Amino acid sequence: MSEFPKGEEQKMKFETEEELDEDGLTAEQQAYAQDMLEHIAMQDELKSLPGRKREIIERPEVAEIQSMIEKFKETFPLEELLAVVGPMSYHEAKLHTLREPARNAITDIREATNKLKVPKEVEDEINLQIKELWKAIGVVRNGVLTHEG
Repeated sequence: MSEFPKGEEQKMKFETEEELDEDGLTAEQQAYAQDMLEHIAMQDELKSLPGRKREIIERPEVAEIQSMIEKFKETFPLEELLAVVGPMSYHEAKLHTLREPARNAITDIREATNKLKVPKEVEDEINLQIKELWKAIGVVRNGVLTHEG
């Protein structure tokens, strides 16, 4: 058994070494603890970035665009649109029973997208989805409907 009362031995040990703060830490330990707290705070901020993006995507106006895109894909299956190929005049393409309503629907999606005020990365993602839809609709070039980019 120690000759000092409990806790007194520890106190005497540190009195001769370095001064401790109210938490019992040396100046070096305090600096390390502060660095670690800043590191943890930075990591938490980095982890929250995907959450911020998710918040942007879940905004009503962005959710509406995503809903319009999903509805488009349900109403106008991309495989069926891609199957519309071959010789076709611009006038024939405008009269096509699947292609023309799809073209009108995507125009509505584009107009709604143009009104959005979102970060560039979200806008780019939406534009990629719309580009996929436009590719499925195709374009008449030199009297031939094609789906090439």
